[in-house]
Amino acid sequence: MLDPEFRTLLKEEYDFRENHLILLSHFMSNKGKKLSAETLWTETEVPKGRIYEFLNDLVDWGFLDVEYKKPKTYSIRNLKESLQNAISRKERKLTQTEKKTLEVANKIEKTWRAELGEKTGSIKIISSPEEFYIKAREMLMDSTTAKISERTPLLFLSTERNSTWRRRTYEIMIDMTESKRLDLKYIFSLENIRKVASESENADEVIKSLKGALENGNLTCRYVEGTGIESMLIVKDRALLGMVSPKTGSVENGLYIESKEMVDSLDKMYDLIFEDAEPLGLKALQILGKALEE
Repeated sequence: MLDPEFRTLLKEEYDFRENHLILLSHFMSNKGKKLSAETLWTETEVPKGRIYEFLNDLVDWGFLDVEYKKPKTYSIRNLKESLQNAISRKERKLTQTEKKTLEVANKIEKTWRAELGEKTGSIKIISSPEEFYIKAREMLMDSTTAKISERTPLLFLSTERNSTWRRRTYEIMIDMTESKRLDLKYIFSLENIRKVASESENADEVIKSLKGALENGNLTCRYVEGTGIESMLIVKDRALLGMVSPKTGSVENGLYIESKEMVDSLDKMYDLIFEDAEPLGLKALQILGKALEE
């Protein structure tokens, strides 16, 4: 039997229908057993004509393993892993929905502005970290190429993503590059990553993230030695400038820019810095590794 609270969660949050729950409950009562569709429709109330539909859903969602023999049999997977799969599926669905919603919203806004005779080349003040990272996520999801520079390279410092909006922005950034939906140029301060990593107990995780970046074909990273680098995101026709707090070292507010002249200027400035910056490679890993050992 499924716990009532668990049943409600699966129905309300993960799109389970009653027949999904009946089958899952039956499998949980028969852990370790491989059950055929014929056995399942005999032992449960799921209609014979629709049982494969619900079994296939549970396989696709990561709750069941299937063994392709005659007869085909099904068995339940590790429940914790299955729930993690369900969470990932839900997050992907939310991301896709969010992207579609933003695309429609942007289209409506541009039409509305045109009807009112407003200029679209505007500059807007970003007044909070939450607003900054939500806007950054929106820009990334709406783009196929992007350029980012950061004083504190949160791309490699997962422990510093200490808020939901920061975490979601970087998860989307990583997912889009790894799935080859986004080509990203990324400039960071080696001094700042060295400082933050040495102050935490996650040096190994930082090195691992840097090595992962080297293996990501859609992510091109370069670094500068100093700390005087602006936090900036540039996509095709927009830019986002982050104002970093001297106390926290994190972005607290900023400017969202649609002015073509300013975006073009920032884009050229970025390219100059990128050209002079050092490519991320073994040299940077060695420098960082030695510093973290001290």
